[in-house]
Amino acid sequence: RLHRWSFRKLQSIIEYKAKLKGVRVVFVNPAFTSSLCPVCGGKLSPNGRRVLKCECGFEADRDVVGSWNISLRALK
Repeated sequence: RLHRWSFRKLQSIIEYKAKLKGVRVVFVNPAFTSSLCPVCGGKLSPNGRRVLKCECGFEADRDVVGSWNISLRALK
C-alpha cells in the first residue's frame, strides 16, 4: 500500500508523526544534491554505475552523496 502514496502524502505523514514526538522538521530543496561534492562543492562525475568522484579526491555512492548534501543543507 505504501508504494501507491504520493510523495506529498508520505511527507505529510512523516511531518505529522515527527511533530507528535517533538522532532523538529526541516524541509530542504533536493535539487542538485547528488551532483555536487559535499566536501568542496565541485561537480561530481560518474566513476562506475553508482559511484561518483570529485576532482578533490572524494568518492562515494550517489545515494550517500545525496543524503549527505541534504543533511548539510538542513543544518544551515
